[in-house]
Amino acid sequence: MIPSGTNLPKVGDFNQIVVLEAIRRVPDGLSRVELASDTGLSSQTITNIAKKLLASGLIAEVGRETVGPGKPRTILQLKRNARYAVGIHIDPTTTTVVVMNWCGDVTARERITTPLSHDPGLVVSRVTDLVDGVISASNAPKGAIIGLGVAAPGPINAAEGTVVHPPNLRGWEDVHLRDALRESTGLETVMSKDAIASMVAERWLARNLTGRTAIFIYLGSGVGAGLMANGEVIRGSTLNAGECGDLLVGQPTQDGSSVVGYFGRECQPLALASKAIAAGLVPSEVGTLLDRSSEATDSTQPPLDPIDLALSCLTASAARGEAKALDILRRGSEATAQAIATISDLVDADQVIVGGPYWHHLEAWYMRWLAADVNSFAGLAPLRQVLVRGSAVGTDVGAVGAATLAFDEMFSPRASTLFLNA
Repeated sequence: MIPSGTNLPKVGDFNQIVVLEAIRRVPDGLSRVELASDTGLSSQTITNIAKKLLASGLIAEVGRETVGPGKPRTILQLKRNARYAVGIHIDPTTTTVVVMNWCGDVTARERITTPLSHDPGLVVSRVTDLVDGVISASNAPKGAIIGLGVAAPGPINAAEGTVVHPPNLRGWEDVHLRDALRESTGLETVMSKDAIASMVAERWLARNLTGRTAIFIYLGSGVGAGLMANGEVIRGSTLNAGECGDLLVGQPTQDGSSVVGYFGRECQPLALASKAIAAGLVPSEVGTLLDRSSEATDSTQPPLDPIDLALSCLTASAARGEAKALDILRRGSEATAQAIATISDLVDADQVIVGGPYWHHLEAWYMRWLAADVNSFAGLAPLRQVLVRGSAVGTDVGAVGAATLAFDEMFSPRASTLFLNA
């Protein structure tokens, strides 16, 4: 398909977003001279765009800077509280709602264990109540909330706004989640897979990802990957890029042989929790709670997250030097590194970010081994070393990513938006 051309209004809108993006990425602000240099736009174009942005209340003049002889430069900075978005992350075990301004400040949050009901309508009703509560607690100015983003387990049907058949949410077959939340909250709503939303969050908030080819490895109730090439998040033809749970990984045994398993089945936090329970490292009541959450069909909300409890016990045992716990964590990290090496070679990534709602339990242990293992397994290691780091966003990366979906939709410059048929 040959893309159509563009017109001057689209070019003007695109340039305005480019200038906003440049200002947003420098918290202390930029002068008009610096903006012209950084964006390649003419001084007159920068002046015209700055006038529009000042008049719309999106930026402000915050002071002057003297650079050599001549007139001091006026610094332009985003008005932090000019725009907000709501982010919802629905994970099979935890649901998180945040309100965030476009500079990344989370002004209100709420996290609950996801209701056990396999009736999506009941979950949507509970989430809508949470949205109302966090908006009230955020003190966001009326009219400043631009929309709502939803991060959900994949796969999704982006065109229909449906959750198709997530493996860990029984009963969620072709659920029209986007439209249900748009109707119940009254907010314009966008939806994406949780791993992709997490990659969008890192791109939006991190200062060192511009132009990079990177991977976000998401560790929640399941696993997934968010992909970015040359600074642009890769979503794929159906917006489901990054399905990686069926990658094969080898687990070494004591006799030196290898047991092959699936990345998702072997390395997701649920699997680690189950292994810790089987090894006797976790109280039996936690195992009972885990069984109840996987089999329940009622509408109750469990008081505690069994995966969170089990991982707390697992890492506490490892900290005491217990061999079984250390073995579970080491094997999980090594298998995760094998999957990361495969994906990083596939897209030739030079940076890997790992995160998700359970990463805070695993980070201190996995980061001892991941970087060395990834670069040992990677076929492209002779050409480039892969930097591995934990998420800078934290435990709420899914919900923060959901909020950034709304900002990204409106305020990220993409060349594709210039096409008239985009």
